[in-house]
Amino acid sequence: MNKSTLVSALLCLLTAVAWSAPAAIDPVAIAEEEALRRQERKLVLDENLSRAQRLQKEKNFADAAKLYEEAIGHAKLLSGVPAVEKQYKDALAGLILCRFELALSLQQKHEFKLAATEADKIFPFDPNNSDAESFKRLNARVEAAHNGRLPSQQALTRAPEIMEKRTEVMQLVKDGQFYYQLREYEEAKIRLEQAIVKDPVNESAYFYLRLVMEAQFDIENKKREKTYGDKVVEVSKEWNKATNTRLPMPNQYH
Repeated sequence: MNKSTLVSALLCLLTAVAWSAPAAIDPVAIAEEEALRRQERKLVLDENLSRAQRLQKEKNFADAAKLYEEAIGHAKLLSGVPAVEKQYKDALAGLILCRFELALSLQQKHEFKLAATEADKIFPFDPNNSDAESFKRLNARVEAAHNGRLPSQQALTRAPEIMEKRTEVMQLVKDGQFYYQLREYEEAKIRLEQAIVKDPVNESAYFYLRLVMEAQFDIENKKREKTYGDKVVEVSKEWNKATNTRLPMPNQYH
């Protein structure tokens, strides 16, 4: 093989290798693209959370719950950022409150199966939620109590017993209202749930139970605000300390 033929063969080989080699990966471009995606997701998270909180204040709990669920999904994909972690907790707390509001409304309408289904929607986001478990047990007891109250002659002859039971329910509601005004929310919740078991259609008991739940939600929200604020202060202190440590020492001879 002469020299000219050998050079031509080498050029063909190099050309083939160049065509078959994969395109070079640009890590900077990939990082920039990922940063843009995260920024866009953060904007969607902010918007969904803001709309959900506004709808919750307007008592539109069904639509608010859907937006809270979407916000939780975005927050999970942006995990690791302190501000996003707080938004995740806010969205989860808002979702749970909305689901409870919807479940209570259905229970009051005697739609007990739908009320239980509404409570079940909490578990995919908070599998160990004890309040949801308690509600389902209460809902089953209320359903059983309601099914047993049939309009019969026997019931009519039990007027004194019924009046006494009604008095007990009124007392439980009054006690629940009293504890609510004293901000003893757990005690109020116990009394009001007892009243609902005895009288599943008592509107006053449902009314004050909602107030108790909203008050507890506000307390937990303020606790999260304080915890987040404390963390921000700690991070700022550590940052300032690190910045001061890295500052160059002045030259005392100049």
